[in-house]
Amino acid sequence: MQAQTSTNSTVPRRCALTDGGSILTIGVMNEEINQLAARIAALTEFNRRLAAQNNHLKGQLAEAERHYAQAQERLESVRGKVENALSRLPMVADN
Repeated sequence: MQAQTSTNSTVPRRCALTDGGSILTIGVMNEEINQLAARIAALTEFNRRLAAQNNHLKGQLAEAERHYAQAQERLESVRGKVENALSRLPMVADN
């Protein structure tokens, strides 16, 4: 079927496309396309924010891992010092 034409370009033209028996208009399809475009834009922005947050969290994790490794090194150093000090204490006999 042919689409009806209108002299006023702001009026949606009827189209011969059908969907389960109902006639869709170009205006309705354009609105759906606009809604999908807005949704894609929103999802793209959400994805950008998640990527930025992910990068920030990766930096925080790397810093926390460095702090943990430093704390482990300090702990091992202190443990060695305590064991060394304990080994120099005189042994006391049990009665």
